Amino acid sequence: MTESRKTVAVVLAAGQGVRMKSDMPKVLHELSGLPMLAFVLDALGRTGLTDIIVVVGYHADEVRQAFAGWDMPLRWAEQMEQKGTGHAVMTAGEQLADFDGDVAVVCGDNPLLSADTLTKVLKQHRRERASCTVVTAEVAEPFGYGRIVRGADGNVECIVEERAASASEKKIREINSGNYVFDARELFDAIKRITPDNPQKEYLLTDVVGVLRSGGKKVCSHPASDATEVLGINSRAQLAEAGRILQDRIQSRWMADGVTIVDPRTTFLHPRLEVGRDTVILPFTVIMGPTRIGANCRIGPFAYIQGGTTLADGTEVSGFRELGP
Repeated sequence: MTESRKTVAVVLAAGQGVRMKSDMPKVLHELSGLPMLAFVLDALGRTGLTDIIVVVGYHADEVRQAFAGWDMPLRWAEQMEQKGTGHAVMTAGEQLADFDGDVAVVCGDNPLLSADTLTKVLKQHRRERASCTVVTAEVAEPFGYGRIVRGADGNVECIVEERAASASEKKIREINSGNYVFDARELFDAIKRITPDNPQKEYLLTDVVGVLRSGGKKVCSHPASDATEVLGINSRAQLAEAGRILQDRIQSRWMADGVTIVDPRTTFLHPRLEVGRDTVILPFTVIMGPTRIGANCRIGPFAYIQGGTTLADGTEVSGFRELGP
């Protein structure tokens, strides 16, 4: 395998998200003003991946419409019945019958997964000449996650889901993130051999790891540097927590670039904001869409700025103001 090896990304975005208590497809729920799926696609784009297949299912047309004008072309695969992650990848595989390269399988509800981690796992996968590389994380409370079980050689032996884990396996703190890189040919050969032999009667992508290992194939792991990157979103509370982490990232980046944010806890910044050096953002400021703010500006307190607004250098927006384009 070389750095120039072709790679296709498959994004799993078919679910309803029952625990969200919503009629909206889960991946369209917003964080910081953008659908969570947008962050996954952004991260893939920053790795240089340009061939992306998005697997949709629940209210598929809504998801397609939401991303009709996306920054790069997207391919779509529709999972008519949601029969598990393995089945979702099978659905995408119909477009990859003759593909010879790597397949990055990424969860559409992992909006905190970074381009840096994706880049590193791709490089490791190629360097190790692995059949599969799993993104993992060490967490304090692994309940509910699949556990990474390692063999004597230190490589991944299998992934055991919570409901099937033994007492000793439940003590394992290294979890499966649900994000992988596979050798395409080996993936689609192995996926033919998995069965819905589980309580959910679903085809699970985790079972592919066991099939590969039973055939003597190499399965590696790549630990995310920050466990928050692999947080999936299955409830409104988890959506709010991911939004808080995302705001911390956005605001930390701007503060590192010379912007003063007086009280990050009461400030909301859109991910596609552009702001110049020595601008001061005062408490209770909300910037709700793509906005350009020049240098040496003073914004707030209690300012609400709509997307599409452009503010010249030195602009002052006094308190209790709403601005739009």
